[in-house]
Amino acid sequence: MIAHNNLTELGIDNNAERCAWIVYLLFIFFSSLIGDSIILISSTYYNSLKLNALVVSVMQHIAVCDLIASMSYTLPTMVSLIMEKWVFGTVLAYVQVYANVYSVQAGSIFQCVLIILKLALLQNPLRSSGWKKKRTHIVCTSVWLLCHIFPTLRLALDDDGLIFSYVSYNINFGSYNASQQIKLFVRIFSFVLFYTPALIALIASCMIIYHLLKAREVNKRCNKSPRWQGLVTILFVTIVFCTTSMSERIGMLVIDYSSLQTTDKSKRTFKRVSEFLYAMNFMCNFYIYSLTIPSFRHFLTSKLSEIISIFSVLINCKKLQSNNSTDQVNCKSPATQMHHMHTVQSTM
Repeated sequence: MIAHNNLTELGIDNNAERCAWIVYLLFIFFSSLIGDSIILISSTYYNSLKLNALVVSVMQHIAVCDLIASMSYTLPTMVSLIMEKWVFGTVLAYVQVYANVYSVQAGSIFQCVLIILKLALLQNPLRSSGWKKKRTHIVCTSVWLLCHIFPTLRLALDDDGLIFSYVSYNINFGSYNASQQIKLFVRIFSFVLFYTPALIALIASCMIIYHLLKAREVNKRCNKSPRWQGLVTILFVTIVFCTTSMSERIGMLVIDYSSLQTTDKSKRTFKRVSEFLYAMNFMCNFYIYSLTIPSFRHFLTSKLSEIISIFSVLINCKKLQSNNSTDQVNCKSPATQMHHMHTVQSTM
């Protein structure tokens, strides 16, 4: 069963604002769908991300997670904004809420793993050469399995069914009746999975900046230029992730620990904006990699030039075919006229 809360009290009453969010989510969805697919294909078959193999492995897992999040959050939310209700039915509602919570948790932990891995590579440059790619995939597989616990537990405890919220225009878990110990465990477990990765990522990124400053001083003494590739990528990803995730987590706390009254529009707006802005994580990696990784940027420009050249050849072929057809018509037209004159003379 899916319950809807009040559209008039909690929904977006401004059509211009609603259309703006629809366009924003549409851009997020297609950017993630195309960008993350390009990241996976180019890094797997073309080796376009010329970074440490361990870092690239985690980036691939993040791309898969972003694709799941775009399909389970961005697309349903965009359609719900257009239709102003949930239109996908009960079964897909359970699939959507499970996949949404699952992908958000996995994405947060993967971002944290990526930043910690880069910090470990900075601190142990000699020992890292012996680290195997298989261990990274084992860690990432453990993350995928771990993130099944909370949505499975939450669905198992659900009593009142799911709720379609007009604050976020998405499906949320309903209330549940359980003992105080189970409720405390769920709260602690959700806090660990939702809040801890962002805090760890923030601390690890500060440590990376500290190492960068030390490396800059050493390179100045040795008259060498530091290698910023990879580090700048991680820092940009960290800034976007920490900014959007912290605001989204604060929005969750605002809703969970305060009452949603009709006059409390500022809290609802903050919750909606923070949740919608968190969707930037699903597509920002493609643009960050394009700006900060030269090998990936070179891959994109080369493939784009190939596509442009193919289209130009097709257009030129079309023009040649049209010109040839007109020339053939012009060549046949005198013969057609002579035949017409002979026909007229014979009839006379």
